[in-house]
Amino acid sequence: MEAKTQKAQSGLSWVLQDGQTVDKSRLFPYEVKGEKAAIKLFNMALKIQEGLKALVEEAESQIEDVRQSYLKHKGPEKLEDDNQDKGFTFYSFNRDIKIEKIVTVTPGYKEEDVALSKGYFEDYINQFAVDSEVDISVLKSLVLSAFTTKRGKFDNKKLDQLLSYDNITDETFQKAISLLKEARFNNKPKTYYNIYFRDEEGVYVPVNLKVSGV
Repeated sequence: MEAKTQKAQSGLSWVLQDGQTVDKSRLFPYEVKGEKAAIKLFNMALKIQEGLKALVEEAESQIEDVRQSYLKHKGPEKLEDDNQDKGFTFYSFNRDIKIEKIVTVTPGYKEEDVALSKGYFEDYINQFAVDSEVDISVLKSLVLSAFTTKRGKFDNKKLDQLLSYDNITDETFQKAISLLKEARFNNKPKTYYNIYFRDEEGVYVPVNLKVSGV
């Protein structure tokens, strides 16, 4: 459902969520204040949200225009093979304003392949318990922590770290790595836009577009 601006209730009868009406005289003062405040804040937020959408669209258009112009001047031979899904940064002429486009690609992992890979990692670690009297509980905990976080999900960064150990020649370990590689995929790129101004000390300060940081 598309969000639309709302109007605060008024008059002698107010409507509840189930459609029933209540005589305003029965309402507590905080309920009347809450109605007015909630509607006012919602409408303000909706207006800001529309403004942010317009800002993102304008940022994409303007940044791409500047980027294309930059490539035509600096490296026209790159235009033919150019990929729009790239980051780009440029400045105002006096460098007081900095505009930044950041494109990030986060990895994902297929659950079924990760589960199989985990089993082989466990087999690889457990063989040391047989061959050695050394306590491997800490090592096991460190490796397997990549497969389940407190929220019951994979730790993608730790799984990526495990992939960096593909030089270990053990057959069981290599099977675990192979399954983990097959499980990995890239999510759809996410694009972020940052706008900065240069303060008196020459430091670029971001224009805060997050409610929590204002």
